[in-house]
Amino acid sequence: HMVEPGTGKLKMRAAIEDDHIRRIHIPKGKSYPILAAEQRKPLLIRDTETEKGHLAGKRNGVDTASYRSAIIAPMILNDDVIGVMSLSSAHPDTFTEDDLRLLTSFSVTASAAIHNAMLHAEVQRLAITDTLTNGYNRRAFMEIGERELDRYRRFNRPLAAIMLDIDDFKSINDKHGHASGDKVLHAVAERISGCIRDVDVLARYGGDEFAILLPDSEWKNMPEISDRIIHCVVDQPVNLQDESVEVTISLGAAQATPEMNKLDELLDNADKAMYEAKQMGKNRVVITP
Repeated sequence: HMVEPGTGKLKMRAAIEDDHIRRIHIPKGKSYPILAAEQRKPLLIRDTETEKGHLAGKRNGVDTASYRSAIIAPMILNDDVIGVMSLSSAHPDTFTEDDLRLLTSFSVTASAAIHNAMLHAEVQRLAITDTLTNGYNRRAFMEIGERELDRYRRFNRPLAAIMLDIDDFKSINDKHGHASGDKVLHAVAERISGCIRDVDVLARYGGDEFAILLPDSEWKNMPEISDRIIHCVVDQPVNLQDESVEVTISLGAAQATPEMNKLDELLDNADKAMYEAKQMGKNRVVITP
């Protein structure tokens, strides 16, 4: 069992039997694993039917009668309980104090290993994430985009790209400060994320410029898609500490063509369309033919 961040609930993450049991959440106060976590000490359950001072009976759909004895050790790291390890048996008096000590020792080693794995996963996440907007960074976007372009060439699946940036962003920074500018960037990214599909790829491309990849998106739908993105951003002002700011964006869209060998070619076409939108008066959409 591992503690879920944010909720504090235990969720079974690995088991020898029954894949469905891994999805079980154990509410606080209803199980031996929870008891071990709350007391922050190992438990030796010799017989669930006769054990005194502990919980018995059903817990969250799993009947304790399915096992008669168990050993349970909390996994503690930096004074925080991050999970629980347990072994159970259908027979009473299966485990000894020595077994419990061995499991406890193993839980210490496992806690350190899991912590290292979590750190590695966080480093990997940060390597592809723009920390200001929580979207992809440019490097990750380019890697994903090259794969999508290859898929387009191999299977002739539609692929489009959008480039957009915030109009007069420098003025926002100059008037309200860079912290407020960062808040605007975050708000714009959040609004765009809320109005595109899960399969679409959003990244902060640089400065106040964003890029979106749209796999399997029919080109005929691009005017509607672009207008929806514009409205998601501009329909509500961004609330800053001192006042609300009206934010507009200029957007350019382009589609992949058979002669394209690099993602840069697709993005350059979308970028040119975006700058054309700016030259036309900003807060506009330009879609390449």
